[in-house]
Amino acid sequence: MSYQVKASISGRKYIQNLVLPIDLEKIHEKFLALLEASEKRKMEVVQMNVHVHEHNTQIESVNQELASSYKDLETLKQELEFQEEKYLDLVNNMPDIIWICDANGFLIYGNKPFETLIGKK
Repeated sequence: MSYQVKASISGRKYIQNLVLPIDLEKIHEKFLALLEASEKRKMEVVQMNVHVHEHNTQIESVNQELASSYKDLETLKQELEFQEEKYLDLVNNMPDIIWICDANGFLIYGNKPFETLIGKK
């Protein structure tokens, strides 16, 4: 096939008849190959987005479980602190002498009557 090519270089027009070996079939084949590769890549991206969405959903679920567990731990901590206060109040106001030693025999706690007995606080 021959095509007439019109070109302009620095504002001057040149008209020249060129015989260009243009194979429209090959161009069409290359275009279809590029289109197919583009569609394939598009499907890969869609699949990756699906995987990302699935992982995000799992992460959100785990975060919600962690938040719930944290709230439960905070509640248990508050209950434990309340029970400790009640226990210490009870032990400190008992007339009996109470003391606690660690495994090595070191004194780690003594109630008020114990402090009065030994004369130290």
